[in-house]
Amino acid sequence: MEIRTSGVKKFSSFLESNWLTIIILLIFAAEASWLALTSRFPMAFDEGYHFNLIQFFSHRFNPIVTSQPSSTYALGAIVHNPSFLYHYLLSFPYRLIAHFTSSIETQVILLRFINIGRAITSLLIMKKILSRLGLPYILVNILLLVFALTPLVTALSAQINYDNLLILVASLSIYLCLRFVQQLRANVFELKTLLALICLCFYSSLVKYSFLPIFVGISLVVAWSLLAKWHHDRADFTKQLRSSYAKISKKTKLGLAIAGISGLSLFIVFYGVNTIKYHNPVPQCNQVLSISDCSQYYAWDRNYVVAQYDHTHVPTNKMNVLQYTYFWLKVEAYQLFAEIIPTGGLVYIAHSFYLIIIGLTIVVSICTLINIRKIFKEQKTFLALLVVAMSYLLFLWLDNYNDYLHLGQPLAIQGRDIVPVLIYIYALFGLGVMYSFKGERSARLVLRTSVASLAVFSFVYFGGYVRYGSSISPSDGWIHTQTIAKVSHIHSLSD
Repeated sequence: MEIRTSGVKKFSSFLESNWLTIIILLIFAAEASWLALTSRFPMAFDEGYHFNLIQFFSHRFNPIVTSQPSSTYALGAIVHNPSFLYHYLLSFPYRLIAHFTSSIETQVILLRFINIGRAITSLLIMKKILSRLGLPYILVNILLLVFALTPLVTALSAQINYDNLLILVASLSIYLCLRFVQQLRANVFELKTLLALICLCFYSSLVKYSFLPIFVGISLVVAWSLLAKWHHDRADFTKQLRSSYAKISKKTKLGLAIAGISGLSLFIVFYGVNTIKYHNPVPQCNQVLSISDCSQYYAWDRNYVVAQYDHTHVPTNKMNVLQYTYFWLKVEAYQLFAEIIPTGGLVYIAHSFYLIIIGLTIVVSICTLINIRKIFKEQKTFLALLVVAMSYLLFLWLDNYNDYLHLGQPLAIQGRDIVPVLIYIYALFGLGVMYSFKGERSARLVLRTSVASLAVFSFVYFGGYVRYGSSISPSDGWIHTQTIAKVSHIHSLSD
């Protein structure tokens, strides 16, 4: 028994080492790179659409589009689309790449590698967030591995998609938020961190509109922390505010002022003007363009056709709120471990992996429910993090449910949408397991290590690129000539 316990302790020691972090990043980089090199274009999640938008912005320096040629209607209403920053920023490396090569294969692969770099940076920031929460290093490493090798995460990271930048800016915003909150609790008012966070949130909202609920969640956490400090000692609050402002250098003040004014102006130009003009911060395509023009945009046209059918055919099996919520959770979770086919549909989860996921989910859910009060009591900063995560998830559910009420069908439920906060959901489950098997007694140590080992093995063996690479991207070719022709027709377009 002593020999077995000694072996368990050695394995636990490896799980909490820096070497495992490096190995995780190398495995993730290798698997994502393999997908980037071998996967046919376009990959799932609208890679062709994002590549076309990058090409569109590569012909202009002004990110604010005031007019739109009819040949770009297949991209939707670009003029009032607030989710433009990813495409605009990536248009600059694209210009450099296109200057040296006209090969779309080379252009796409190089842009994919830029996205992999962003994904690795996101993982490093997530690790800093989890460490800042005070989680044990062994738990941080396991969470990082499970997140990185969640099949959907690996596939998403290997392609051209604005979700990769959204995950990065969301992670950085959450990190700055937690850092500011913890500094306040330590009686340190760091104004520079707060101003940097505000600036970052303005720009992040222009990457993808779904960052807005994260912005709201961060605002709630920061506002609550500031009010608590102000009520505790108003005189000291004012004194620290002035002192913190005085410590900021003139160059930093100027930089923050320029960044803040520019970010706020762009935020108002898009979300403010859209709200006033269209009564919608993210207007539908037909609010900006005509119905015939919007019919060229596949996502809008699909919803329009479905809505028209729903208006003429009264549905008999409409889901209520509880039924829809169950369906929504099931689809969101399932897509994390299945693979999305670019032309539509799913490649199902491997049966063994499916059973392991179900088993792990049941175990960690029970552990978390049993220890939820203890987690919230002892992990104060984690509670602030959950406010941000839950704000985001609530928005996703409301947005999808609103679409369901208007369209009559549960469309556009995407597992990738929860990836920006997925690792924090994993962290909650991880804490539940940790509290359930806490202690150095042999039985607890073996149980804790067994759950960790099963998670590590299953995600390394079944996760990552395995399903996408074997089922969706066979090695008999990279890209079809017809696909190149369809994708490149916007290459020469400009305003």
